[in-house]
Amino acid sequence: MRERKPVLEDQLRVCSDCKGFYSNKYFYKHKCVIHKDSAPQALKPRLLQNVMNDNMDNDKGFLDILNRFREGEVGDFCRTNKTIKLIGYKHFNLRRHEEGKQDEVRKTIMAEMRELSKLFFCFRSLSGSEERMVEDMFRREHLLDLMEALKQLTTTSDKQEKHGQKLFLDAVLLRSVKTLEGYFAQTMQDTKKKELKNFRSAYKSLQHELFPSARQKCIKNSLETNRKPASLPNEQKVLQLKEFIATEISFILKNYTVKNFAYLRSLVVARLTLFNARRGEEASRMLFSEWEEAEKGTWLPDEELEKIKDHAEQYLLGHFKLAYLKGKGKKYVPVLIPNDLMSAIQVLKQDRSKFGIREDNPFLFATKIGLSHCSGWHAVAEVCAEAGINIITATKMRHRLSSIYASLDMSPENRKIFLQHMGHEEQINRENYQCPLGIRTACIMGKMLSSVDEGSVSELHPKGPSTAPEEKFDVQALQEWKSK
Repeated sequence: MRERKPVLEDQLRVCSDCKGFYSNKYFYKHKCVIHKDSAPQALKPRLLQNVMNDNMDNDKGFLDILNRFREGEVGDFCRTNKTIKLIGYKHFNLRRHEEGKQDEVRKTIMAEMRELSKLFFCFRSLSGSEERMVEDMFRREHLLDLMEALKQLTTTSDKQEKHGQKLFLDAVLLRSVKTLEGYFAQTMQDTKKKELKNFRSAYKSLQHELFPSARQKCIKNSLETNRKPASLPNEQKVLQLKEFIATEISFILKNYTVKNFAYLRSLVVARLTLFNARRGEEASRMLFSEWEEAEKGTWLPDEELEKIKDHAEQYLLGHFKLAYLKGKGKKYVPVLIPNDLMSAIQVLKQDRSKFGIREDNPFLFATKIGLSHCSGWHAVAEVCAEAGINIITATKMRHRLSSIYASLDMSPENRKIFLQHMGHEEQINRENYQCPLGIRTACIMGKMLSSVDEGSVSELHPKGPSTAPEEKFDVQALQEWKSK
């Protein structure tokens, strides 16, 4: 019987510490990895070629990004082409200090470099000249070739337009022009800088011919698909998933072994993500420092808790820990941690080293490889698959909570706290450090999220008379509407 051919051929790797050459398959078994606390990098030999004494080629963070490109025409081009590397490096420097978002930054930069390289290959193919360089794409005499390459790259074999990819390439091109313009000004290449400025004006004048349809299709898809009641998750399935997570966590804690570490981590991340209606990766990238603040009650200080006179609010405050995490962009968003997850989180915290997680990994839900965290989307997908439920994504849960919010007669203050929780307020950075805001967030959102989680949404409606007509959120009626 013939031996199977591997999908990816074995490649040589160079150890960043001992400079030895090792097979990619056995690299992590050689002495530098086994006998050292810090894991050395497995550099691809191509990165050792033409090394210049500048910051870009000596920056360990950027070298790690280059090292992650796969072998192949596009990956090799991203690692070796000076212009592509320059554009990626400038973007990396802009975002390298975003704590807790290193994975997101790396994936974004790699995606931009890959797409720009693919666009250049298409541009060079259309021009019929192998001597064309990346800089030639940003010259006015080649603008029509660039536009044609954009159309060809973003069109499928059945003549369908890839709307998202086209808009992404538009943003990458404009950012690349801005980067190169600054570089040419810095290196006193005034002629090239002037040409780039003229190219940008010419490019923007043609944008209305190429990109409006893509923008309109993306907006239409968002309005017609994501906001339809049919996109809401089934309420019975949501409650079923909640019960499944609670049962699984309880069972694992009673029969815990290190083999259950990864699955327990997925259960906790899924519970936090869905309970708080957080975006997919927000809860999963919780830092150790953010968890320790929540555990100590930094955002819910005792002197403030003593001022609470309402017994219902006192009860709620005793059932949650409050953490503030990095959200979308530069925003901080609150995450309420139910007490039923505390034991599981303590186990994940204590058994990190036994599972093989590095001590310098800053994330609470860390992974074995590097200094990364687990994927929130994959955690939710894994738990839903184990429960036998079609995946209930974080986006669907945010849609569900927003629909319920729209049906409630909430005061302006409570509405403001809700929007801050969802991460839609522009001024949240100014307000999220105030301890009273943390108290109000825990009281208002704790009450609302608990009621939503238990399926008793009707208790959130005011019982007294209201000046505005009260709109009840009828879950059963909504489900019947979805089935039509």
